[in-house]
Amino acid sequence: TAEVFRAVCKKTGQTVALKIFNPVVAKETDLLKRLKDEAQALQKLQHPNVVRLYEEIHDSEYSLALEFVNGGHLGDWIKKNASSVESVGKRRFG
Repeated sequence: TAEVFRAVCKKTGQTVALKIFNPVVAKETDLLKRLKDEAQALQKLQHPNVVRLYEEIHDSEYSLALEFVNGGHLGDWIKKNASSVESVGKRRFG
């Protein structure tokens, strides 16, 4: 599990989404490896519909500094728009 916070990068002054994973993640090597692999893949992606990964942070916790997108929680948006999300999925993926 993880929590996401709005933060400001000390180096650049840029607003970021700071995703801090549960400290247990840093101790579970298989899970941590999978998260690092996903982070490497995300760092290579550049698409207007995918948030950018700016930095991985390794200290007592594993964290990601991500592009901040204003507009609330994705989970809330999906709940509110569930029927339209489902219809788009059916149209695209049958």
